[in-house]
Amino acid sequence: MQLLADHCPNLTSIDLSGVSKRYSSQHSPLSPASLKYLVSQCGKRLTRLILAENEVAAMSSVLNAICESCPRLEELDISNLTVLGGSLVLFPEQLQHGCPNLRILRVANSPLSLSSVSLAKQAQSPGFQELEELSIALESDYQSGLNDAGLERITKKSHKLKLLDVRGCRNISVSGLIRVPAWDIQHLYLAQSAAARMSNLELVLQKWSHSLEVVDLSWANNDEAINQGIEALATAERGCLIRTLDLSGSAVSYSAIKTLLSKCHTLCTLNLQSCRSLPRGMKRLYNNPELLRLREDIISGKFEEYL
Repeated sequence: MQLLADHCPNLTSIDLSGVSKRYSSQHSPLSPASLKYLVSQCGKRLTRLILAENEVAAMSSVLNAICESCPRLEELDISNLTVLGGSLVLFPEQLQHGCPNLRILRVANSPLSLSSVSLAKQAQSPGFQELEELSIALESDYQSGLNDAGLERITKKSHKLKLLDVRGCRNISVSGLIRVPAWDIQHLYLAQSAAARMSNLELVLQKWSHSLEVVDLSWANNDEAINQGIEALATAERGCLIRTLDLSGSAVSYSAIKTLLSKCHTLCTLNLQSCRSLPRGMKRLYNNPELLRLREDIISGKFEEYL
């Protein structure tokens, strides 16, 4: 790592994803000291740093070094980390001050927690004003992820946000999503999150109905919530531009799908696999032209005899 830093000082993009998997833990090149040295030497020009899929130690100290040395950083990927000896403690206000140009932040499936900070310091933070993509998704049932307050700290002043992934986050509610300051989210991933099971889910889909293009609501098992949400999305006053919708495993109803297909003509991909409330023969993944055929079958009443 030191050779890389000493002989390639003009690097602007560094991808070290999965590097530690090729070495034993005793010989991994991704020690805290080596990472901090790399960041200190190359940080001034660095715009992209990928550390995903690694086993690391003292990652919080590495993040502090990134905040201090990488003022031009635009993309930081620290997803799918195994953090030795503790969790991944992030101080978002410090990162917001140190990396004001950050556009992409991926922390999915890493043991993330936020440091405690006073309300005064939170108020002084400039926020991530350039942030366009945020992923804090979780696959493990043993982690609950960030809560509404944590999401609010990270997305402060993130009006440009286009992609938000909170899959599996059990402590982020509808009200937390509504407080996200961005008004033009295009990609929204809510699968197995707490918000996807809440009765007021429709408020989230209403807020971004004019801009949403890709939505994941798979395994949303509250039938009232998912059906009202789909109805709200399909009948939005400003129209619906959605292209891809994943409803696999959800409790979505036939009537909600009928409304969706009658209103959302931009839809190209619809996943209805394992949807228990739908008629036989309808539970599958549809892409164009299969989706066009499904729309015609619903209009003709083909599936209604199975209701």
